[in-house]
Amino acid sequence: MTTNRRNFLLASAAAAGGIALLKTIDDTLAGDAPVATFKPLKIRGIYPHLCCYNTPLGTLPAKDHGECGIGAVVEWADKLWAITYPPHKRSGSRDKLYEIDQNFVQKIREESVGGTHASRMIHRASQQLIIGPYFINEKGVVRACDLKQLDGRMTAVAEHLTDPNNWVYFYDMEGTLYEVNVHDLSVKKLFDKPVPGWHGKGAYTGQGRLVVSNNGEHASGERSYKTLQAGGPSKHKDEAGVLAEWDGKTWTIIERKQFTDITGPGGIEGSPASDAPLWALGWDRRSVILKVLEDGQWSTRRLLKASHCFDASHGWFTEWPRIREVAPGMAFVVMHGGVFMLPLSFKETTPVGLQPICSHLRYIPDFCTFDGQLVLAADDASFMQNPLVGQAQSNFWMGKSQDLIHWGPKFGAGGVWQHDDVTEAPSDPLLVRGYDHRTVHLVNHGDAPVRVELLADVASNNGYNSIGSIELLPGYQSVILDKSVEAQWLKVQSHLAAKLTAYVHGYSPRAREAEEEKLFDGLATVENPKNYLAATFRPGGHNRSLEVFAHVVDADGKAGPLMHREVELADDLTKLEVNAGPADRLAFLEKTLAVEQPFEMVDETVVVTDFAKKRWRLPVSSKIYSEPFAAGWARGVREVVSERFMANLHGTIYEMPRTDDHQPMFSHIKPVASHNKLITDMCTWRGLMVLAGASLAADADSSNLQLASEKLPLWMGAIDDLWKLGRPVGQGYLWRDTQVKVGDISDPILATGYEQIELSFWTDNDQGASIEIDVDFDHTGFHAYRVPVRIGGEVKPDVVPADQPRKSALQLSTPGGEVVAYSFPKGFQAHWIRVRAMHDGVMTVVVNYR
Repeated sequence: MTTNRRNFLLASAAAAGGIALLKTIDDTLAGDAPVATFKPLKIRGIYPHLCCYNTPLGTLPAKDHGECGIGAVVEWADKLWAITYPPHKRSGSRDKLYEIDQNFVQKIREESVGGTHASRMIHRASQQLIIGPYFINEKGVVRACDLKQLDGRMTAVAEHLTDPNNWVYFYDMEGTLYEVNVHDLSVKKLFDKPVPGWHGKGAYTGQGRLVVSNNGEHASGERSYKTLQAGGPSKHKDEAGVLAEWDGKTWTIIERKQFTDITGPGGIEGSPASDAPLWALGWDRRSVILKVLEDGQWSTRRLLKASHCFDASHGWFTEWPRIREVAPGMAFVVMHGGVFMLPLSFKETTPVGLQPICSHLRYIPDFCTFDGQLVLAADDASFMQNPLVGQAQSNFWMGKSQDLIHWGPKFGAGGVWQHDDVTEAPSDPLLVRGYDHRTVHLVNHGDAPVRVELLADVASNNGYNSIGSIELLPGYQSVILDKSVEAQWLKVQSHLAAKLTAYVHGYSPRAREAEEEKLFDGLATVENPKNYLAATFRPGGHNRSLEVFAHVVDADGKAGPLMHREVELADDLTKLEVNAGPADRLAFLEKTLAVEQPFEMVDETVVVTDFAKKRWRLPVSSKIYSEPFAAGWARGVREVVSERFMANLHGTIYEMPRTDDHQPMFSHIKPVASHNKLITDMCTWRGLMVLAGASLAADADSSNLQLASEKLPLWMGAIDDLWKLGRPVGQGYLWRDTQVKVGDISDPILATGYEQIELSFWTDNDQGASIEIDVDFDHTGFHAYRVPVRIGGEVKPDVVPADQPRKSALQLSTPGGEVVAYSFPKGFQAHWIRVRAMHDGVMTVVVNYR
């Protein structure tokens, strides 16, 4: 397919947007796909034999190689090239440079020197791919830099300001800037650490300047700020990381926030023109930040965060969020658990076409296209503070762009203000395009009313017009933007100087594939808890197997004797095989794989307690989950992907962040899917999502089970298949026949990621009783809930007109003996809700999630 034909198709599809555009991207890629002659095993987009390790076969994992992420992946010279990285190795490691051909034969290059690197660039003048410390010419000849000279963790490589044909810049994660000659690989150190912030991420040259980024505020080792050329130590909690620029003479701080990738429409080939725009990705406590450089001026736009797993101030939990071209004229943005489409024509004066595609669970350090497919790298499984992984490993996912729309919903939360002292100037623009349901949460933290205006850019031409005005009383008020309100970008403007919060939750139900639930038909169900394999497992450290402890639960529902097996990839790479586990592993595995009760049951509701001894309530489903299964408790919480946790609690799977001291962060938990399966454990092995709890009677060919013929059935797929288990639903009690007094406050219960939430309340108090509802939408505290106002569309019973906001909090009252129900507006999203008693009595408050 010609380039002109591709561009025509992409331009036509861009007008339609969404699925049409993704289909066109896939069609253009498919035109390049060769016919493979080698047919290795492939499961749901993952080739197990391509899994990358930094522990050589026959050796034991080294403690300083606890991670093996795929830091960079590039198609070059008809091959796919990739490098892996360990946690912190400045002068080499066991990690390798990989070459993969179009038959998916993987070769480890003998020139490999290792190290913690993620830089990549195609140097047009010399026709070389520069990936990590390696220079690869158009014939695939590899040269490696001397790591004694190029000392550090190379996070980015960029065009040279004055001699781009012969030199490039290398930027190190500790902040050192080098220049390297592309011909003889000689190295010169330019700056030891010119700007503040730590955990360097991006570097890119454009419009006569080199722009660099750091995404954290935590020094590495004994490094310090003694050699800074601009800026200084953080002055307050909002200062973490940096975006800075150098014109060849002077360093300038652009913004003291956490920033990651920097690029432009030329992508990894460098800026295509001297006036081409630059884009820089970052975030703060409010939302994702997209900085745009046009005509020498920086501007700021904001996007919603699909996940809070990336938020830590040290910056360690982001890896390398990227903006990367996936087809002529179109890039994907991967940031904070969301994937967005970005036209390469995007700039501040024409901010057209940016839109969300999905949310995701996969940890994606880089991505590209190869063999007619989209290729996503990963940081799959690490054993840092995680004994349930024996050795670090990561793999690629290969599939179609269209597959992504069937991953997580278009979901996000983020604000323009959060407890901020604001002026009468409009806020930064926030992307609201692409979300069916948009809830704007406003808080007036002062004592006097403030008029707040919502301004929308409908055509992405920076023409902002008012769509509604609210008299914001002291306290909280939510605003529902009706679907009829066409807005690409949203600004908020106060008519007075005030301390305000303006925060948006966006949500669209995920696009379901036809009969997608059948993907999990091979798992046993709560309706028939018999004749299945109850197992726990871990990726092995002594070899590359999946170590499995299993019990067969028979037709009477009783667990049989323990089996110890190892699952390995067969030598011909076309299938998996099962071997008996070595006896000398038994004692270690019995201790390591032990499962404890993962939650409390209070008022027929899941209660979890976090590291700070705070209690959080989660919904429930079948009563079977309230007790141990036949072979014991199902595992509740596990680090399934590096540096973040997954939970399987009472029939719902969740994602949640990891705290700085490696504990589950229940306060920021998010539902992924609800199910009726007897899932006893889950992990990532060879890049595959593995679920235990498979039926022994299931048809292996139609149920996505592996090893059914070996009497060790395990479900295997991709981690983002989990969304297809079923939309999050359930029921939970805040109080259940509970004696309360005036002013008593319930535990909080989850209120994010669900399409419809209804709260019901009753009491045995003959004189009746009342409750108020509190909501926490941004993890900073609870606010008394007022009935939302609606902007646009038909005024419905669950909201009031924008010009008639309620002056007091909503109270639900019952005369006693009667049930009072309140349905939050469809699509309403907060994060937690709780209730407050306005009378003494025995009360029941139940929340239903539909």
